[in-house]
Amino acid sequence: MTGVMKEPSVTHILYMYLFAIGISPLNSLCLNRSQCISQTKFNASPRSKSKCFGAPPTHAATKMCTSSSARSLTRISESPLAFVDEAFLDASECAELIHLAKSRSEAGYHDVAIKAEDSELLTSMLSRVSILCASESHPDEAKPNIRNTPPILELNRGRLMNRGLHLDTNGNPFRYATALVYLSDVKADGATVFPCSEPSKVDIRAAGKALVDKEQTIAARRRRGDKEVEAAEKELIDAAECMRGLSVYPKAGKLLLFYTLCDDGSVDPSSWHGGAAVGNEDGEGKWLLQIFKTIPVGERTPEKIAQFVHIRRHLHDEDFV
Repeated sequence: MTGVMKEPSVTHILYMYLFAIGISPLNSLCLNRSQCISQTKFNASPRSKSKCFGAPPTHAATKMCTSSSARSLTRISESPLAFVDEAFLDASECAELIHLAKSRSEAGYHDVAIKAEDSELLTSMLSRVSILCASESHPDEAKPNIRNTPPILELNRGRLMNRGLHLDTNGNPFRYATALVYLSDVKADGATVFPCSEPSKVDIRAAGKALVDKEQTIAARRRRGDKEVEAAEKELIDAAECMRGLSVYPKAGKLLLFYTLCDDGSVDPSSWHGGAAVGNEDGEGKWLLQIFKTIPVGERTPEKIAQFVHIRRHLHDEDFV
């Protein structure tokens, strides 16, 4: 063999990292209730549409995959970087998680943090999300949360974003990705809205960027003494009310995975988002499971943060499919 050794690709760097910290082959993680990660030699076609990521072709190791029934992610946005899986859960799994939330909450109020060990299904889901993000769950991550958004009596423009907007780094600056799993269908709105997403106007994106260092949450129609902040908040809320940018509508079983940090580890201003109100015709309203992925404690130096996030944001690039 002749020639100069090529610089390792992002794919190779990721797998060297995974093997170094002992994540692969992750034999203990189940991708769903009946399928677990299998050990096999890499044999995926370079143009395969499967979003499972495997060891480099030169390494006869393992690949993380759900065999022929692999669930695929569809990239829906570059800014923020976002993917959906329309069939991440089936109807019975959604119903099981809603029942779990109801059993652990007070009547009329459902916003419940649940321990993974309380549910075999939830444990499986956390494992599957961890594989999609190439990062195992760890104690510094928030517990999964199942939230119910009740319907309002009159759904009209001007009240859609009655819960305002926020960045998911508001609870932990090291959150790098969020997985939202919709557990119920919604007939009247209830979308997750990203007003600063790529189709938005330049002034809206600028307002989102200006607020990153000043605010982490924006309450609907809130007023402050700082005129610059006030103007930027109004810009974003008005854009969200008009459903500008990216809107992801609820569908039972759908997964929305989006990244809150940029390649360099900074907060992505296009990840400002909020949940639109739900119309009264939707019975119990919108049920949603939230899973926040957080950078491990040992990876939190500036250099490591950037490398950690960059690798994971590019997991589903062409060299992984």
